[in-house]
Amino acid sequence: MAQFSAFAPVSSQAICRQMTSAIEGDVDAWCSEAKLISSEIPCIGRPWYSDTKLYEGHFVVQFTEHENSSGRGAKHDLTPQKLQGGLKLLSEKCPERISEMLTEQCHASTADMLIQASLFGRIVDGREPGTATTSSTRGPR
Repeated sequence: MAQFSAFAPVSSQAICRQMTSAIEGDVDAWCSEAKLISSEIPCIGRPWYSDTKLYEGHFVVQFTEHENSSGRGAKHDLTPQKLQGGLKLLSEKCPERISEMLTEQCHASTADMLIQASLFGRIVDGREPGTATTSSTRGPR
């Protein structure tokens, strides 16, 4: 069972809300596709990313960036370990965002920040995470 924590435990329900918000919201600025590559626990919910059980085991979700000048989008795999790293980074750099997650007061921009922190080890401003400048905080859009 995957256990997530920041400065407080983060439930699989909170992670599910963040993933749903990110995939249905702000990541579309830089991401063209998010797909489930593997899951230790079978997903029965539709869409797959809204199934809380997914985040209770090992999983791999692949995020594909928009096409670059070579006509290809970079692919990035999100795992529970990377997600835990993103939570740690956000708790250090943007603790108010973790508080939002824990109190269910978060926005799509918070979910996007979590995905970026998890995949890239930083929060990236701009439309192309692989090439944009980084920042430690980002306000709502």
